[in-house]
Amino acid sequence: MTRPVPGADALRRGGIQETIGRSLYLMTLGLVVVFFIIWVTLSSYQKGQHLQATQAQVATLAAACIPALMFQDERAADQLLGTLAQAPAITGAHLLLPSGETFASYGVLPAGVEGYRSETLHAGQLIVRQAVVFDAERIGELVLAADLSALQRQERRLMVVFVLLTLVLLGVTAVVSRVLARRVANPLVEFAEAADAISQSGDYRRRLAPRREDDEIALFARVFNAMLDAVEQRDQALNQHKENLEVMVVQRTADLALAKEQAEAANRAKSAFIANMSHELRTPLNALLGYAQVLRRDRSLDAHQLHSVETIQHSGEHLLTLINDLLDLAKIEADRIEIHNAPCDLGSIFTGLIGLFQAAAAHKGLHLRHHQLTPLPGLVNCDERRLRQIGMNLLGNAVKFTEQGEIRLALAFRDGWLEVSVEDTGIGIPEARLCKLFRPFEQAGEEHYRSQGTGLGLAIGRQLAEHMGGRLEVQSRLGEGSRFTLEVPLEVLDLAPTPSVKAEHLPVGVQRDGEGRPLRVLVVDDALANRQVISALLAPLGFEMLAAEGGHQALAIAQDTPPDLVVMDLVMDPLDGLETTRRLLAIPGLEQLPVLACSASAFAQDRDRCLEAGCIDFLPKPVDAEQLFAMLERYLPLRWVYAGREEEGQGATLLPEAGLDPALLEALRTWVTAGQISRIQRTLNEREGQLGTLGKRMQEAALRFDIKTLKALLERA
Repeated sequence: MTRPVPGADALRRGGIQETIGRSLYLMTLGLVVVFFIIWVTLSSYQKGQHLQATQAQVATLAAACIPALMFQDERAADQLLGTLAQAPAITGAHLLLPSGETFASYGVLPAGVEGYRSETLHAGQLIVRQAVVFDAERIGELVLAADLSALQRQERRLMVVFVLLTLVLLGVTAVVSRVLARRVANPLVEFAEAADAISQSGDYRRRLAPRREDDEIALFARVFNAMLDAVEQRDQALNQHKENLEVMVVQRTADLALAKEQAEAANRAKSAFIANMSHELRTPLNALLGYAQVLRRDRSLDAHQLHSVETIQHSGEHLLTLINDLLDLAKIEADRIEIHNAPCDLGSIFTGLIGLFQAAAAHKGLHLRHHQLTPLPGLVNCDERRLRQIGMNLLGNAVKFTEQGEIRLALAFRDGWLEVSVEDTGIGIPEARLCKLFRPFEQAGEEHYRSQGTGLGLAIGRQLAEHMGGRLEVQSRLGEGSRFTLEVPLEVLDLAPTPSVKAEHLPVGVQRDGEGRPLRVLVVDDALANRQVISALLAPLGFEMLAAEGGHQALAIAQDTPPDLVVMDLVMDPLDGLETTRRLLAIPGLEQLPVLACSASAFAQDRDRCLEAGCIDFLPKPVDAEQLFAMLERYLPLRWVYAGREEEGQGATLLPEAGLDPALLEALRTWVTAGQISRIQRTLNEREGQLGTLGKRMQEAALRFDIKTLKALLERA
């Protein structure tokens, strides 16, 4: 049974039927209005014609009455008015004197004739007044009354005809609208019911019955059936395709699950590989860079040997930078890059960067200039390592891609934003490469430039800048140079800069605050070279060093000879550093023992695991002497002893020695202020045989591009 379509009855009762009826009624109303206008126009026309005829008759009669009025001939006037008997429509006429008295009359006029206007309708009569004028003088007045009853009867007949015609039109309109509405609405209701039934059942085999009439409705039925044929064919095709798709989806789902599992396995393998490579590469670098730092503090080395050691250290640090770049790229790809903000001194960061690249720039004959456009705040809250990393990449690229001219580092701090600009006069970057410049492994320049790095510096630099809430942009012209601009928001701290080991010369000794034995440090590491490096850095300063090659040995030593601080490696067998730390801190009396985790694994989760196990800080490998000394200063009751301070405490002073005359000292002061370190190196090398202790220390500082030490030595000289 076919379900009735909602609104079908209303469609039969109203809808199209109502629309057609309304249209026909409007047409009928229009015809009625036209007929009414015709009737009004015809009635007005007849009245006008009657009025004109009456006015003409009055004018003729008034002209004929002039002699009678002139000669006061009442009989002639009566005869003239008597001629009106031949006009049945005239019911009465009066000929008046200028005084208003009746001179002659015919028939009967309505009462109060003197108050009528020239043409007045009254009681079914038309009253016409006409002045009788002779020689421009008014000698009388003619008043005439005409009966309009015949004209009014004619108007009533026309009105009856108009009303009958209107009723006939309305009846015809009602019949025609109903017939037309049914002929149109009923087929549409059938179409609607058929369409609704098809949509409910989904059976596209149903068709509309063909119609006998060959009209628009029949055409619509044929088109509707043709549409159903097409939909049925398409529905069959879709059902077939759906069945095929279901099979494909099942297969693709299985493939995607397998691909996802393989990708996750590959990602885990990559993470494990990167972690292992980080550990394996950093472990030998720890010994390499550690002993380089130890040798740099050896005063028995001459300038050439010291320069060689520094070359070894710089090369190792460059290799470490490449390793860190690869690790940072892996962290960025995994969206695990981290920013660790801490108080730091902006000035010291960029002064150190200038000193780091001064030698490389001088070697290529470049001028490395440093401009501070606005005063920098004392301390800010930022990730010093990340900010230094971005600066090193920008300055390193500027030195690498510039063959002549200068490199300009400009700093400004405005409205809480640090603005760093590195501008060079190098080879520039083609316009087509600018959009790709910050992609990983993308490098500008010729082939010999591309072999000088990994191509990760700028990609990592931009990602780091964005993670710090800032941006890194570039402007460049081929053959003219490039300008990189770094902008990062920094929080200014209302704290005074705290002196640290990094800001001073490396110490030459250590003293424990108060009385007591020397500070005791236990180094736990399964690699002999790593234990020896830390011992070589700390033992000459006066620390009492203990060493353990495993966790069990460390626990035994700590119980027998309690240390003041432990440097704990993480990766050891059979007892790793984390478990060793937990057991160590569980020993009575050692609960507050500071344990520094020291590992070549540099991921954030490694640091977090160390802190959860009870370590107080994390020291990454390769061990940086300055960072190690800073941590010792933070966690141990000590006071550093620096070179020259013992003599100062005894009242001794450093005086100019042979070969360093006042003029030379003044020249050295001028050159160090101008940053001409290479010139200082050449001058001191030429006088190497004449240098005393002060001159050798200046020479060592110049080889390291240690501008602060040079200035301090020259101020005391």
